[in-house]
Amino acid sequence: MPISEEGEITNGELTPADGARTGEDEHSHSDIHEGDLYVASGDKTYVMDQMVDGNVFIFGNNVTVTGEINGSLFVCGSNIEITESAYVACHLFAFANELTIDGMALDVYAAANKLTLGETAGIYRQIIAAADTMELAGNVGRDAFLYGENIDVKGESFTVYGNLNYEAKNEINADKLKVEGETKFNLAKEKDADSTADVILDYVLGAVRNNCI
Repeated sequence: MPISEEGEITNGELTPADGARTGEDEHSHSDIHEGDLYVASGDKTYVMDQMVDGNVFIFGNNVTVTGEINGSLFVCGSNIEITESAYVACHLFAFANELTIDGMALDVYAAANKLTLGETAGIYRQIIAAADTMELAGNVGRDAFLYGENIDVKGESFTVYGNLNYEAKNEINADKLKVEGETKFNLAKEKDADSTADVILDYVLGAVRNNCI
């Protein structure tokens, strides 16, 4: 997915007024990592602060992403933070115990025990996410598919420019939702076993422990 000179995704759904990144690039051409980047940090805290012209694969415990990725980001860990300065031109695949997204991505596919979308989060197309607890803010350019037990809006509002489909124990306060399409709510059933997010997390974190430590 190409990035323009202004640092924006050129075919994204959101405008700068909706939270898309603008301004000069923070990195010079000499700082660019050409090609895919693979990181296995084990128990150490890892900060991805580079500009990468390719895909990024990160396995670790505590992971913070502040850089720009002209490709997709695949990240697995215990605590993952995608900061306000982070920029993923394609897809974000994230699996974590606690996942916080404050930055930008084309699409988000995520599973976590706790997922937080911050007020500066901007998802240009769709998000598909499963988490026991979700705290939502920011903007989604198309559709949102959310599955959890406790889903709520933090801050003033959560904006979806397409359709919102979600499953939870309680409905979200409609006053805090801004949905241009349809909103569909399904009541979550009581869990007889581990949730989908738990199953995925056990598998992913097991792989992290076996391969990264």
